[in-house]
Amino acid sequence: MYLKKISLILCVLFVSASMFTIHSAQANGGFVDVTNKDDAYEEINYLVNLGVIKGYTEKGKTYYKPYNTVTRGQVAKMVVVASGNKPLVVNKSSFSDVAVGTELSGYVERAVQLGFFKTNIKGQFLPNKPLTRDEMSYVLTNAFKLDTSEYENIDSPFVDVGINNPYVPYVNTIYYNGITQGSNQNYNPNGQVT
Repeated sequence: MYLKKISLILCVLFVSASMFTIHSAQANGGFVDVTNKDDAYEEINYLVNLGVIKGYTEKGKTYYKPYNTVTRGQVAKMVVVASGNKPLVVNKSSFSDVAVGTELSGYVERAVQLGFFKTNIKGQFLPNKPLTRDEMSYVLTNAFKLDTSEYENIDSPFVDVGINNPYVPYVNTIYYNGITQGSNQNYNPNGQVT
């Protein structure tokens, strides 16, 4: 069950994060930049039907924009929806940079409540900040309840994820579970997710 959900969220994280627009794309190939020949065509349309992604509307056309970076706020919504949870209704935001009543407010609150994200000590969530690959490892590991214990004390297979990196157990967990890979022994921990 969790592997299916992991596949779903990975599709979202690695293909794109086109969520913010007034109009939802139709599931029958409503994105101008996605065709039925694209590898992720079915998965993208499945996510549209779930309401996880919407696309970007420009000049009357809806685009998916697969190379846009994914923000922390967008991922909060994705993991809440993909894990079968609902947004949390709050009267007061826990974060100075996430206003109550905005599209992301309830998703951010729920994602943090469920432990899917680390938060900073300044009372901010940083919803518009691009998600890094390090942060992605933490989100995926926690959202899908992957056990990090057997990967905590092993060296990272990546030369750019040192022993002092606080995300080592999470990077190792998603690597050894076949969820991520690097390039030329590099993980690019501060790289932005698209």
